[in-house]
Amino acid sequence: MYRYTGSDSKLVTPAPKPKPVPTKRRYGYRVDDVQFINDMWKIRRNSLAPVGFDWTDNGINATDVDMIDPGNGAMLADQEMIRPGMYFAFNEARVSDTGQAVNDHGHNYRKFNFTQPTGEVWLVRGSKQQLMYG
Repeated sequence: MYRYTGSDSKLVTPAPKPKPVPTKRRYGYRVDDVQFINDMWKIRRNSLAPVGFDWTDNGINATDVDMIDPGNGAMLADQEMIRPGMYFAFNEARVSDTGQAVNDHGHNYRKFNFTQPTGEVWLVRGSKQQLMYG
Protein backbone atom coordinates (compact mmCIF):
# COMPACT_ATOMS: atom_id res chain seq x y z
CA MET A 1 0.00 0.00 0.00
CA TYR A 2 1.06 3.56 -0.48
CA ARG A 3 -0.20 7.06 0.33
CA TYR A 4 -0.89 9.73 -2.16
CA THR A 5 1.39 12.64 -1.31
CA GLY A 6 -0.61 15.38 -2.96
CA SER A 7 -2.90 17.84 -1.24
CA ASP A 8 -5.28 15.10 -0.17
CA SER A 9 -3.86 12.21 1.91
CA LYS A 10 -6.36 9.40 1.25
CA LEU A 11 -5.22 5.81 1.41
CA VAL A 12 -5.15 4.21 -2.06
CA THR A 13 -5.15 0.43 -2.45
CA PRO A 14 -4.32 -0.98 -5.87
CA ALA A 15 -6.89 -3.36 -7.34
CA PRO A 16 -5.85 -7.02 -7.10
CA LYS A 17 -4.85 -8.64 -10.36
CA PRO A 18 -7.32 -11.31 -11.47
CA LYS A 19 -5.92 -14.82 -11.37
CA PRO A 20 -5.93 -16.66 -14.69
CA VAL A 21 -8.59 -19.31 -14.87
CA PRO A 22 -6.96 -22.66 -15.62
CA THR A 23 -8.52 -24.55 -18.48
CA LYS A 24 -8.56 -28.30 -18.63
CA ARG A 25 -7.07 -29.84 -21.71
CA ARG A 26 -9.30 -32.42 -23.36
CA TYR A 27 -7.85 -35.90 -23.63
CA GLY A 28 -6.51 -36.83 -27.06
CA TYR A 29 -7.33 -40.26 -28.49
CA ARG A 30 -5.48 -41.78 -31.45
CA VAL A 31 -7.56 -42.88 -34.44
CA ASP A 32 -7.07 -46.62 -34.99
CA ASP A 33 -9.43 -46.94 -37.97
CA VAL A 34 -11.99 -44.88 -39.86
CA GLN A 35 -14.80 -46.30 -42.01
CA PHE A 36 -17.93 -45.04 -43.80
CA ILE A 37 -20.68 -46.93 -41.94
CA ASN A 38 -24.46 -46.28 -41.95
CA ASP A 39 -24.03 -43.12 -44.08
CA MET A 40 -21.48 -41.50 -41.75
CA TRP A 41 -17.74 -41.53 -41.15
CA LYS A 42 -17.00 -43.41 -37.94
CA ILE A 43 -13.83 -43.64 -35.89
CA ARG A 44 -12.54 -46.64 -34.01
CA ARG A 45 -10.30 -46.27 -30.96
CA ASN A 46 -9.34 -49.71 -29.67
CA SER A 47 -8.95 -48.64 -26.03
CA LEU A 48 -12.55 -47.33 -25.99
CA ALA A 49 -13.93 -50.71 -27.09
CA PRO A 50 -11.16 -53.26 -26.56
CA VAL A 51 -13.18 -56.44 -27.28
CA GLY A 52 -16.31 -57.21 -29.25
CA PHE A 53 -16.05 -53.98 -31.27
CA ASP A 54 -19.06 -53.24 -33.47
CA TRP A 55 -19.22 -50.16 -35.71
CA THR A 56 -22.87 -49.55 -34.83
CA ASP A 57 -22.51 -49.93 -31.03
CA ASN A 58 -18.96 -48.62 -30.55
CA GLY A 59 -18.09 -46.52 -33.62
CA ILE A 60 -17.70 -42.79 -32.94
CA ASN A 61 -19.25 -40.42 -35.48
CA ALA A 62 -16.60 -38.07 -36.87
CA THR A 63 -18.93 -35.09 -36.37
CA ASP A 64 -18.87 -35.67 -32.59
CA VAL A 65 -15.14 -35.08 -32.24
CA ASP A 66 -12.56 -32.41 -32.93
CA MET A 67 -9.34 -33.37 -34.69
CA ILE A 68 -6.44 -32.06 -32.60
CA ASP A 69 -2.68 -31.63 -32.53
CA PRO A 70 -1.48 -34.23 -30.00
CA GLY A 71 1.38 -31.98 -28.90
CA ASN A 72 -0.67 -29.05 -27.65
CA GLY A 73 -4.32 -30.13 -27.91
CA ALA A 74 -5.18 -27.34 -30.35
CA MET A 75 -7.86 -28.02 -32.94
CA LEU A 76 -6.55 -28.62 -36.44
CA ALA A 77 -7.59 -26.18 -39.16
CA ASP A 78 -8.71 -29.08 -41.36
CA GLN A 79 -11.47 -30.92 -39.49
CA GLU A 80 -12.46 -32.93 -42.58
CA MET A 81 -9.34 -35.09 -42.90
CA ILE A 82 -9.35 -38.09 -40.58
CA ARG A 83 -6.99 -41.01 -40.97
CA PRO A 84 -5.44 -43.61 -38.69
CA GLY A 85 -2.67 -42.21 -36.52
CA MET A 86 -4.28 -38.77 -36.15
CA TYR A 87 -5.72 -37.60 -32.81
CA PHE A 88 -9.18 -36.48 -31.74
CA ALA A 89 -10.90 -35.13 -28.64
CA PHE A 90 -14.59 -35.40 -27.89
CA ASN A 91 -16.69 -32.28 -28.42
CA GLU A 92 -18.24 -31.76 -24.98
CA ALA A 93 -21.38 -30.10 -26.37
CA ARG A 94 -22.21 -33.21 -28.43
CA VAL A 95 -22.07 -35.90 -25.73
CA SER A 96 -23.99 -36.72 -22.55
CA ASP A 97 -23.71 -39.58 -20.08
CA THR A 98 -26.77 -41.83 -19.85
CA GLY A 99 -25.55 -43.35 -16.57
CA GLN A 100 -26.11 -46.87 -17.93
CA ALA A 101 -23.21 -49.31 -17.57
CA VAL A 102 -22.57 -52.99 -18.26
CA ASN A 103 -19.66 -55.36 -17.83
CA ASP A 104 -18.88 -57.15 -21.09
CA HIS A 105 -15.88 -59.45 -21.63
CA GLY A 106 -14.34 -58.13 -18.40
CA HIS A 107 -14.61 -54.45 -19.39
CA ASN A 108 -16.93 -51.83 -17.92
CA TYR A 109 -18.78 -50.18 -20.78
CA ARG A 110 -20.86 -47.05 -20.33
CA LYS A 111 -23.54 -45.76 -22.69
CA PHE A 112 -23.01 -42.22 -23.95
CA ASN A 113 -25.59 -40.32 -25.94
CA PHE A 114 -24.29 -38.27 -28.84
CA THR A 115 -26.24 -35.73 -30.86
CA GLN A 116 -28.19 -37.01 -33.84
CA PRO A 117 -27.65 -38.76 -36.11
CA THR A 118 -25.20 -40.71 -33.92
CA GLY A 119 -27.32 -41.61 -30.90
CA GLU A 120 -26.06 -44.05 -28.28
CA VAL A 121 -22.50 -45.43 -28.23
CA TRP A 122 -20.99 -47.87 -25.71
CA LEU A 123 -17.43 -47.00 -24.65
CA VAL A 124 -15.05 -48.17 -21.91
CA ARG A 125 -15.03 -45.07 -19.70
CA GLY A 126 -16.51 -44.51 -16.25
CA SER A 127 -18.07 -41.08 -16.85
CA LYS A 128 -18.33 -38.18 -19.27
CA GLN A 129 -15.60 -36.43 -17.26
CA GLN A 130 -13.26 -39.38 -17.82
CA LEU A 131 -14.21 -39.55 -21.50
CA MET A 132 -13.45 -35.85 -21.97
CA TYR A 133 -10.35 -35.39 -19.79
CA GLY A 134 -8.85 -38.85 -19.31
